[in-house]
Amino acid sequence: MLKRLIPWLWLTIGLLSVISLARPGYFKMHDDIQAIRTQQMSVCLRDLQIPCHWVPDMGLGYGYPQFIFYPPLPYFLMSAGNLAGLEVLDSVKAIGFITPAILSLLGMYFLAKQFWGEKGAVIAALFYTYLPYRLINTYVRGAMGELWGMVWMPWIFWAVERYLRTRQHKYLIWLSLLATFMVTSHLLSALMLGLFLAPWLIYRLWGQLDWLPQFLWLCFSGIMALGLSGFFIFPAMLEQPYVHIETITEGYFNYFNHFVSFSQLFTNTHWGTGSSEVGIFDGMSFQIGIWHWLMVLTSLVIGAIIVIYHKKLNHHFLNLSFITLASLVYLGMTHSRSTPIWQHISFYTFFNSPGVSSPQPDFSSVWLPVHWQSGTNNFPGKPFGSSSSPYSFLPTPTPSLASGSTTTIALKCPANSGKNSKK
Repeated sequence: MLKRLIPWLWLTIGLLSVISLARPGYFKMHDDIQAIRTQQMSVCLRDLQIPCHWVPDMGLGYGYPQFIFYPPLPYFLMSAGNLAGLEVLDSVKAIGFITPAILSLLGMYFLAKQFWGEKGAVIAALFYTYLPYRLINTYVRGAMGELWGMVWMPWIFWAVERYLRTRQHKYLIWLSLLATFMVTSHLLSALMLGLFLAPWLIYRLWGQLDWLPQFLWLCFSGIMALGLSGFFIFPAMLEQPYVHIETITEGYFNYFNHFVSFSQLFTNTHWGTGSSEVGIFDGMSFQIGIWHWLMVLTSLVIGAIIVIYHKKLNHHFLNLSFITLASLVYLGMTHSRSTPIWQHISFYTFFNSPGVSSPQPDFSSVWLPVHWQSGTNNFPGKPFGSSSSPYSFLPTPTPSLASGSTTTIALKCPANSGKNSKK
């Protein structure tokens, strides 16, 4: 009887991380225009504009290419709840913020169970649910895309592992769908995850006689995901000449202003609701979580002792070592010492904030991703507080549903459109 209750017990403990969202009313966050985005997606769906690209009432009432550049999946789900009868704010809270906590918990549980059994899976799931950066994305930043991006990370690795262990092609279909969900939730998270997934696949397939066909099947699954998410990826690429995308890599938004110190990652337990500032004196937290990195360190020490005692490497220690090494590489990218790498890899500039934006699953001792799972729109070190949107080169609407007003207009105008054209 007790065994049957254990899964419900850890699910309940995980839900405590978002229980406060069940209270009536809204809550303050940096990106506090989730409601208007959801309402505008509902308008799109009522008008049968599927997929939704251009919303009608934002941008000073002229319309706004919200979902050409902003991943639509979380807003599609929230608007579906709204159309089913939920109030907009209730849909944002229940589907936008509470549902990711449940799905993240389950995803990490099923992934870790393949490596560490049920007990290890419970620990990993709870550590992932209470990952400081995941909670920051919920309660401080309100970073909807990144929050949903963190949902799909463990599920993608689960699908990969299930395929590698069973060779059943149904898991390739799952992988394609999950990767599509990832891309249409947060594109930069998907890119960063791919940089981790590629070496993991090489490591997992190394030494297997049938590595080439399995690798090709996995690549085919990725191509399928690219096709399924093409309705979002290709317009976002093709429409870039018509917006001032350079504004997300200049001035305050330049990655060089947002590196973090190692003390911010490991020892600083400050929890604030401010924004990321230039330098290390920030108004918000970038901690990995003391218990999280202590768990990693303890697991490495215990694993090393076991290897030395038995005088033989085991696959658990190899997995842990590989994941920890990859995690340290990502951590190093959040520090200013990594500047030369940032300078020589041009697409990195779009991850304008090194510290918070590594959406990387730091699967350590029990496959628990730590801090570099953090944001993704700013990889070097930190998110940008209230200016954290990676799409800030577009008009930024205020929370007013009625007016649909905006604070800036950064769409490119024709050359002959008058003095307001941006040169």
